[in-house]
Amino acid sequence: MAIEQLIRLPLSANWLDRVRDVALEGLRTAPSELRSAGVLAAVELAENALKFGGPLPGGTEAALRVRYGESELRIFSENGASPERYRRVSEQIRKIDASEDRQLLYLERLNYLLQATANDGVGLGLIRLVHEGGFTLSCTYEEPVLTISAVRAILG
Repeated sequence: MAIEQLIRLPLSANWLDRVRDVALEGLRTAPSELRSAGVLAAVELAENALKFGGPLPGGTEAALRVRYGESELRIFSENGASPERYRRVSEQIRKIDASEDRQLLYLERLNYLLQATANDGVGLGLIRLVHEGGFTLSCTYEEPVLTISAVRAILG
């Protein structure tokens, strides 16, 4: 039986603690390592939606779903976005998928961010979800809604 939680995100950073708490509650029966990875993904996707996204059509909110089932943990965010933002996110996900050494990609991005004078808005967070969290990423776009999905198989 899958458990799914929807978290509506007013576009304000004050809600990141709430995201963490709700994700922890939804994953309370998960093994510790999976719970930690799930909270990482929930907070990271929520932060991206708040920093780089806009409201969903007809509202002032973005949305985050945490679905913990028997075979997978799926976390996805939905927010308003431009076609350009979708292009940049999908390009970053393709780059991560194509990388043979994700740890090297992670370290290169860290180095870039340490030297950069401005953040280009796509980078370390998505790589962290793959490298540290063990997630597979994908994104879809139905103008103006950008959905980013992080999925992690549950083995055993």
